[in-house]
Formats: sequence, structure tokens, C-alpha cells
Amino acid sequence: MINAGGWLGLAKTSQLGALARVEVNVPSSLDQEWATDVKKASLQLPPRIKKELRKFLSDPIKRSKRVYTYRGKQDQANKYWDIQENENDKTISYQISPENDFLTDICRVIPKEQKSQLIKYLGQLAENLPLNHIYQKMSESPRDIDQENVTDALLEAIMSRVFEEEVNE
Repeated sequence: MINAGGWLGLAKTSQLGALARVEVNVPSSLDQEWATDVKKASLQLPPRIKKELRKFLSDPIKRSKRVYTYRGKQDQANKYWDIQENENDKTISYQISPENDFLTDICRVIPKEQKSQLIKYLGQLAENLPLNHIYQKMSESPRDIDQENVTDALLEAIMSRVFEEEVNE
């Protein structure tokens, strides 16, 4: 019998643990104890087995997580974002990287008042990162996400709005 879609309440389900697999072979002689029906379509774990199985689940789940996360401790997602992991508070936040050369160049050439506006905007952009939506879409359909043409569409939208406001003034 193959039981898909969870750990029968024995472990927390997470996206990082999705690669973990555990095989338990139960002989037909234990069908009654495991509450297995004739079709082998469902089962119920005996209480004494649940306790023992929990011990064995942590290793495959850890190995699955390692596949996704092992690349050393990553402090920077890319040249635009910094990942701030506070192990004491057990919090993670995503910040605009102040080390980005492109951002630094922009800040050098714009007037002081605009610098503070830009920095305020970037702070709000980081605070309002749609993490729940990103997580949902990455879980459901990661191949559908396309970031390749984002810059062109963004520029067109901003320029259209700026020109529209100038015409209305």
C-alpha cells in the first residue's frame, strides 16, 4: 500500500521535507491490528507503532531539507537582496542590499531630498514583499513564475504613468 500526502499526523508537513520517503512493510497477518481493509486502501497506525515510527521520521525529513538548503549559510540572496537571519529571535527578514553598486550609483547622482524618498520607498518595498503569495505560487507551480521580462513591463508602466501625470498638469 502506498499512502501519499502526509505523515499520518506523525510529523509536520513542509515543502522542504517533500523529498522524504519512508517504507514500512506490514505483513497480512497484522491487517487487523493496523485496521487495514481488504482492498488495502486505508490503514490506521497502532498507538505503540506511532511512537516508534516518530523516531525514524526525523532522519529522512532532515535529509530532504538538506537537499534544498545545503549550500552553506547564505547571507545574500543575490546582489539586490540581503537575507537577515536572527538565530536568537528565530526570525528571517529580506532587506534591500545596501551593497548593490547600481543602487549606490543612483544615490550618488540624485538630490538629497530624493535620496530619502528613494530609501523610504525601498524600505516599504522590502516590508511589503508578498511572501505568502510567493510561497503559495512556488509551492503550487514554480515553473509558471517568469521574472525575465519584469523590467521592461515595469519601465513601460512607470513611464506611461509619469507622462500621463505631466499631460494632466
